[in-house]
Amino acid sequence: QIISGFTPESLSNMLKELGLCDDLTLTKSQLEECVSGVNIERMSNHPMKFDYEDVEKIYRSFMNVQ
Repeated sequence: QIISGFTPESLSNMLKELGLCDDLTLTKSQLEECVSGVNIERMSNHPMKFDYEDVEKIYRSFMNVQ
């Protein structure tokens, strides 16, 4: 399911066109580190409520996790 609005391929293509980093690969441990680094409490003013599972789904929607 595409949550971020990008597939890994479309985001990678856009980054290549902009001349930016295009390696969208994370290991499972890197993904866990990224997800745990999000402060859910600071997102409490966002109209949608997020939990860590939602954050992981967002990352997985545009990153290649290996």
